This record gives sequence, C-alpha cells and structure tokens, in this order.
Amino acid sequence: MNSKQINETVNKQVSFMQDVKDGDLRTILVNMQKMNDYMAEKLRIYEEHLTSLTGKAKS
Repeated sequence: MNSKQINETVNKQVSFMQDVKDGDLRTILVNMQKMNDYMAEKLRIYEEHLTSLTGKAKS
C-alpha cells in the first residue's frame, strides 16, 4: 500500500468519525454501521493480501 492510499484511508476514517460525532442517535448509529462495514471490508482486503504474500490462509 503506498502513501497516497494510506492517506486516503486515513481521511476516509476521519470523515467517518466526524459523521459519528454529529447528528441525532439514528444518524450516529447509521454512520457507525457504515464505519463497521468499511473496516470489515478493509480487514478482508488485508487478509487477502497477507494470504497472497505468505501463501497461508488465516487460521
């Protein structure tokens, strides 16, 4: 992952966190779910990349 991708990822996460802090309870919950979905996808991509580098699936 290059520095541009890392910066974009950090900016996206900061944006999510700002959305989580602002708004009513329903909006906060919706934004937290979006953040969880984003982080789950990010983890999936990291696991896939790790598998491709090591040749070993996560146990």
